[in-house]
Amino acid sequence: MSTQYNDLIGLSTGWRTMAYTWRDAVLYALAVGAGWEEPQYTYEKDLQCIPTFGVTPYWSTLNVSPKPPRPWSIPAILTDKLQPERPFVNYDYEFLYHRPIPPMKGSFLSRDVLTHLFDRGEGRGMVARSQVEVFDEGGNLLCTNRCATLFPSLG
Repeated sequence: MSTQYNDLIGLSTGWRTMAYTWRDAVLYALAVGAGWEEPQYTYEKDLQCIPTFGVTPYWSTLNVSPKPPRPWSIPAILTDKLQPERPFVNYDYEFLYHRPIPPMKGSFLSRDVLTHLFDRGEGRGMVARSQVEVFDEGGNLLCTNRCATLFPSLG
């Protein structure tokens, strides 16, 4: 990567807290396709969080504090800083599940951190890789979200 961007490594959204209740967990499960045949994700009795509920802090859209002016992630921050000629494209996404998410209510603590920048060559833009670790209220790591974003061209 060009040395002009090296100082961006470690860029972060800062710590955010996302509160949720069982209703948020159930609505998410329904939104991603859980149905009648999966009552453990949609019915209060013996409720479980569908594992991918841990992606919701990445997009910072639900009950987040401090309240961002819009969904605020590393790709959005880099767009403001780099002013690319074309919009970014989500290139790759990896979700690592470490332990069950408490289903009835809780809070996630997370932050998005820029971990790598890859130069794709002259006129081909760059790829930015960021990581969001999601912790519960007790400081236990629940899941890790890793995202690679393609910036096709930089001004």
